Amino acid sequence: MHKRIIGLILIIISFLITYFHYQQKTKIILNENNEISYYFKEPNTIKNKQKEHYIAVLEIPKIKLKKGLYNIDSKLNNVDKNIEILHESDMPDIPNGNLILASHWGNSSISYFKNLTKLGINDKIIIYYNNEKYIYKLVNIYEVEKTGSIEILRNNNKRTLTLITCNKKDKTKQLVFISELDTIE
Repeated sequence: MHKRIIGLILIIISFLITYFHYQQKTKIILNENNEISYYFKEPNTIKNKQKEHYIAVLEIPKIKLKKGLYNIDSKLNNVDKNIEILHESDMPDIPNGNLILASHWGNSSISYFKNLTKLGINDKIIIYYNNEKYIYKLVNIYEVEKTGSIEILRNNNKRTLTLITCNKKDKTKQLVFISELDTIE
């Protein structure tokens, strides 16, 4: 009898944990969708000064990723909270600049770059910034040792977008995805 009661209690606890995890994940997705909608409605205004809003949106259609980016000086611009714009970056409107973004891979709610390995050469990556749509094409993917700094191999005569994440297969390495500006709409 006691084993059945303990089993029933464990089933109920498992159900509650699953339910609350699902609710939290749903809340995060709804909040993200609301923030992206707000960005596209009013990209250059901040109605509520207590709340930070996105300054840009990253979209990678092939892996169904659409995520907002915070100002480089924001406390929310942190790889442990969001996709991080690295301080060495130039925004997309800078001629021959390089926007550098980093994020985790894995299974957590902050693993935004978990599917980057599904990308191939010529895949499109889009940045929405200052009422412009910057469309990049992936031109190079390479691996480097994880040392705290990365040599970015890019054409300095082109505007580029660099995405950086850890390597799933070898945690001592990082993957670097270089894309070049194709069009601005």
